[in-house]
Amino acid sequence: MSHDPANHERYLDREFGRISTEMQKGKYGWRTRFYHYVGARWVTGARDSESPLVGVMVGCREYRGVPLNVMRGIAHRHRLILDTPTPNSIRPSVSLRPAQWENM
Repeated sequence: MSHDPANHERYLDREFGRISTEMQKGKYGWRTRFYHYVGARWVTGARDSESPLVGVMVGCREYRGVPLNVMRGIAHRHRLILDTPTPNSIRPSVSLRPAQWENM
């Protein structure tokens, strides 16, 4: 997909949209569980074990070749926050969490 940046961006737009919908419902489909990691251990601000914050970790094979600023724009469009290991690095993976958790 990295040979056609527009095609890859459309793919990420669909994926982030689907993940955003699943986060809002609190139910994750087999595709998200199979291709990504759904969990709370790496999401900052988890409050307690009864209502943990859950996010989705996306491996680099899903977004290889897409610039970080483009990924952030796609995430923002779907009301998601894109967390990276370091401010300018997207390796080995990124995590997505709902924007309403920004200040938690």
